[in-house]
Amino acid sequence: MLFAGQHEFQQVFLDGMEAAPQDASALDTVAFALQAASAFFPDERRPYARLRQTIIVATPGLHERELLKMAWLSEAIAGGLRGRGIAEPHATLAAETGVTVFGVAFRQWIAENEERSLAEIEVDIMGDLRALSLAVH
Repeated sequence: MLFAGQHEFQQVFLDGMEAAPQDASALDTVAFALQAASAFFPDERRPYARLRQTIIVATPGLHERELLKMAWLSEAIAGGLRGRGIAEPHATLAAETGVTVFGVAFRQWIAENEERSLAEIEVDIMGDLRALSLAVH
């Protein structure tokens, strides 16, 4: 029950990648996937998502299942990127990054008192990631 719709969940990411311009970078293609996937989580789903996440975090077997779902998603995205001609290790690195951005944004979206849409949060997190990658140490 908690993992129903997994195929549809993964497909919205892949559909978003298909909508990206063919000359988009790996990370820009992943950003298209993230934006498309945010439609899978309208604001009315937030209370259910909060409850679901609480149950998953409290149950080790379900937590493991959720991690496996994210690993499958990463592999599907990487495969989609490779299908667009993006070579390794860029395809896997961009896919793993996209799944990480999704996870960080999703946890923020379900946080108490959060009112922004998942799409808005994803844009902010991608901006943070890009800024982080440009930071000079």
